[in-house]
Amino acid sequence: MKMQTFAALGVFFAFSATASMASFKKATKRPNVLFILTDDQHREEFNFLKEGRNNDGSKKSLSPTIDRLANEGVIFNQQHVVGAICTPSRFSILTGRYPSTAQNIGFKRLLEKKKQANVTFNIGITNNDYNISKALNDAGYYTGGVGKNHVIQGDESRKHARHRIPKKGYKKQNEILENIYKDQIAVYKEVGFDYAASIYPGNLPGFLPKELLFHNTDWIVKGALDFLDMAEKEHGDEPFFLYFATTVSHGPAKYGTKYIGDRRASAKGWLDKPVDVLPSQESIKKRVQDAHVRKVSTDALWLDDAVNALVSKIEKMGELDNTIIVFLTDHGVEHGKFTCYEGGTKTASFYYGPKFFKGHRKLSVLTSNVDFAPTILDLCKVPLDRSAHINGKSIKPILDGKDVTIHDHLYHEVGATRAILKDHWKYIAFRKPQWVQNITHEQRVGLAKKGIDPNAPFTHTCDQPGGRGGESPAIKFYPNYYDADQLYNLSEDSTEQHNLAKDPTYVAKLKEMKALLAKEVKQLPGTFAEFTK
Repeated sequence: MKMQTFAALGVFFAFSATASMASFKKATKRPNVLFILTDDQHREEFNFLKEGRNNDGSKKSLSPTIDRLANEGVIFNQQHVVGAICTPSRFSILTGRYPSTAQNIGFKRLLEKKKQANVTFNIGITNNDYNISKALNDAGYYTGGVGKNHVIQGDESRKHARHRIPKKGYKKQNEILENIYKDQIAVYKEVGFDYAASIYPGNLPGFLPKELLFHNTDWIVKGALDFLDMAEKEHGDEPFFLYFATTVSHGPAKYGTKYIGDRRASAKGWLDKPVDVLPSQESIKKRVQDAHVRKVSTDALWLDDAVNALVSKIEKMGELDNTIIVFLTDHGVEHGKFTCYEGGTKTASFYYGPKFFKGHRKLSVLTSNVDFAPTILDLCKVPLDRSAHINGKSIKPILDGKDVTIHDHLYHEVGATRAILKDHWKYIAFRKPQWVQNITHEQRVGLAKKGIDPNAPFTHTCDQPGGRGGESPAIKFYPNYYDADQLYNLSEDSTEQHNLAKDPTYVAKLKEMKALLAKEVKQLPGTFAEFTK
């Protein structure tokens, strides 16, 4: 396989000079878009970030394709997400809106009952939501989505219960998983995707039987390559938009071992045979060893192989010059997942598109994941539907090289916390809703899961005593985690260890940040303590 040869030699992916002579040409000059979204990746997995370099400047990972795309593109060093949880982050990316504006039935009912919006995994995109795929589809784009879903619900009528999947029984497992898989394809199409394949409803743990708990990036890539085949052979007069959402580096399996597993395992059950579209598992380990990078960078190389496969295919189609590639990880995991701390909200991001904007740049302007939808629509010359009440803004002027300010500040929300980021200052407000303040011991016991102390304090997600397992790193790392008001000077305290909210020196700054937060939350559904009074 040619792709394997390049990777085995450690040579950067070379874009063919003959690509422009390929027979496949689209009638329109509007750009194609490949949107790559990864899951729970550590910043040290990206060589284009300072965290991805050793003290001597050498690379920590082997990822030649991603390195080249990033270095030749525009890297955003101050890219953030509104909600640092898988589901709300995806909502904001696809809709351009803050998660608390979600209109799915479950979230609306909870908001009506609890009054204060509690953004966690309860957010969903329905077929009534304006989203990037629907907008592009209506404008004549051929649109497709593959990989991890975790947010799209469609008309909300499909109720296949995950717990009904038997722990054993190959035939029965496959039958139920196949039905769930068909539902997933249907909901993608309901919200505006022409094509959907290789869909995982959510995180692998809790959904798949133990026997199937393996990541299968190869299977996801196969779905993406099939989409590109369709784009070339059956939709040659239309530009395409491909939403490629991986499941790595999320659990299960230990960091650096997620690439290991049975390639026959998939979200729709056991495949008849392994998918063969990427270099072998054995070659991944060998290439990492030969490159003398960290052993745990095997997962990063597996992802790079996936990106290489897609870029290679687009190049063979003769469409690479006319394709904008956007790369983002859904949120940070450096002690900050499930929080509004920088460790959760700050993410890795870049845009690649030499034909459309000047590359080889690293920028420090504030950008949010709600900006992706309006930016991509702007790049694709698709008018934004103002009635959709988009919270994001197009950063196309920045990509065009203009020295303009897109955001004066950024807004964040997770559970019972809200935050404002302005310049080098971060303000976090932790306000437990009234129902938590009035909760009885019996209610605590009812909410506490097995093994959880019902008297444990409510955490930032604020939906059960003791919080979620993923919150424990943040609780341990941030000394002021439970403080109601938190103010940090990020230029001097980038890891948010020293709360200045009670320091009289910063009374004016605290007042300023609180006023900005009040302005934001007053425009959103629900209450938030004194800020909405």
